[in-house]
Amino acid sequence: MQGTIIKKISSLAWMPVAAFCLTFGTSAKACDVPRPGSGSFFVPELASIAAAQAASPQTRDAEDAVASNREAMLSEQTPGSIVGLWQITFFYESAVVDVGFDVWHNDGTELLNDTPPPATGNVCVGVWAQTGRNTYKLKHPSWTFDNNGNLTGTAVIRENITLSPGGNKFTGTYTISYYDTSGNPAGSFDGQVQATRVTPD
Repeated sequence: MQGTIIKKISSLAWMPVAAFCLTFGTSAKACDVPRPGSGSFFVPELASIAAAQAASPQTRDAEDAVASNREAMLSEQTPGSIVGLWQITFFYESAVVDVGFDVWHNDGTELLNDTPPPATGNVCVGVWAQTGRNTYKLKHPSWTFDNNGNLTGTAVIRENITLSPGGNKFTGTYTISYYDTSGNPAGSFDGQVQATRVTPD
């Protein structure tokens, strides 16, 4: 995934990130959250995307209250299901770095369509398993390339998420691990995810 953050973080906050990039360099990724400090990390358009997808605070608070009541009633009857279509947001240090539409299939596979240009590979796949009543893990591999389009290795996104009681939201963490073409580790970083179910309404 190759989306970017909604706001720039102060230069002091990015000092460790700069060191990370000097060590591992920058690259273009197919379906991979960008490495902190990469040249494409800041894309202002994500702010517009996030704003367009969000309701006003008053409306969102009212909708959340209704949804919480509905979810509380549903949770007494049956646990939610991760299967379905989700609008997902990826964060790094509280800043938005990517958004996408994420499909979790009932056969244990997953498909993500996120915000990088289609030519860089903005659709890729993963596998998931349930680990508890409302908890899940996901493994999502992708390819990495240098700025000239040469294959440099792979990136593996791993998520651990918790589904809300009614099954309409999830939150969790992700870790991205990078590997060169020989399979040797080439760095990693982590962040947070949150998602809302997309319904036919």
